[in-house]
Amino acid sequence: MYYFYNMEILERFANIEDGLKVRLKYSSKVKLTGGKKNPHQDRVTKVTEGALVQLFKSGKGYFDKVNEGLVNEGKEANFEPGKRAWGERVEGTPFIAHGEKTYLECIFEESGKSKYFLDGEEIDKEEIEGLPEKKEGEQGGLEAKVVIRTIQIDSILEVEEA
Repeated sequence: MYYFYNMEILERFANIEDGLKVRLKYSSKVKLTGGKKNPHQDRVTKVTEGALVQLFKSGKGYFDKVNEGLVNEGKEANFEPGKRAWGERVEGTPFIAHGEKTYLECIFEESGKSKYFLDGEEIDKEEIEGLPEKKEGEQGGLEAKVVIRTIQIDSILEVEEA
């Protein structure tokens, strides 16, 4: 089943079972390096399709996944996540509220396929000026990082239950 636009997504995921897996298609503006001098600044959009994510009702899902990974790598499960850098969790949901916007917190299992657009026209990723690299935190020394992202609800184009 597919869900479109934010109200359906908000209603559907307000009362999930921890660990629910879904596939997402979402769009996001790409923040580039180089400031105003970058000719591509504020003009690049990324559309990702087929991302397999897991949803949890609390930040404990992230904590558990990182510590499980540490144990699987033969390390001590001693990871303690820091305080949220921004936003506030909506109690008992996978949502993060920040200002007037709501975000879906996801743990990525498969990143899906992304396409980039400059002023609405598809562009090769290599042609984008100032595309930053994504970096994950230390996660207690975990080698196979747990990728966690918060996606603005209004950016979600489709959701398919996995």
